[in-house]
Amino acid sequence: MTPERDYIRLLLEDLRTEMRRQGCWSEQPPPADSLSSSEPFCVDTLRLEQWLQYVFIGRLEAVLDRQAPLPERCDIMPYAEEQLRHCENPAALLRILGKLDIMVTRAV
Repeated sequence: MTPERDYIRLLLEDLRTEMRRQGCWSEQPPPADSLSSSEPFCVDTLRLEQWLQYVFIGRLEAVLDRQAPLPERCDIMPYAEEQLRHCENPAALLRILGKLDIMVTRAV
């Protein structure tokens, strides 16, 4: 594992922790069919927080575990800025997501 990939893993844990702290983490998963959307971020079936929790974190951790190639580009920040306005402290979540955007894109 490279230092970049280790840092991405730490950022995913920070994201998980911050989402829990802010009450954005759900103990109840969404219906299975809502996870199979073909739209970016599953915008037609999930809130961003659900997509982060049930799609993004798991998929990125699986890529890291398999030491598979990372996506060529990670660009969550613009969408997140719009969607996370209702959170208690969107700046904390946005800071983590911004770092993930940079690190995933850079680590390719």
